[in-house]
Amino acid sequence: MSKGEYRMAHLLVKQVVNDFDAWMDQFKKNVPMRQRWGSQGATVFRNPGDPHEVLIFFTWDSMENVTRFAKSNELLEILEEANSGIPLILEESDTTNG
Repeated sequence: MSKGEYRMAHLLVKQVVNDFDAWMDQFKKNVPMRQRWGSQGATVFRNPGDPHEVLIFFTWDSMENVTRFAKSNELLEILEEANSGIPLILEESDTTNG
């Protein structure tokens, strides 16, 4: 990518959930909170070998906002309640078509 070109910012979170449906309800309720921090959406992946394990891949509007969110008390409280690990911040460096 050339200088000044926009790179997508992402956040990857792994969680183990007891009740997926209850967790998903709460996850959806938190959409407005995440949007205030710059979230542009998320994709939830569920492990077919362990239906309690989920990965959430978020797209963010900027590296600055995703970094601030990853350090926020709001996220830390959510992760502590869910007994989750540290979120991984990713910056898109290349995209392929296949």
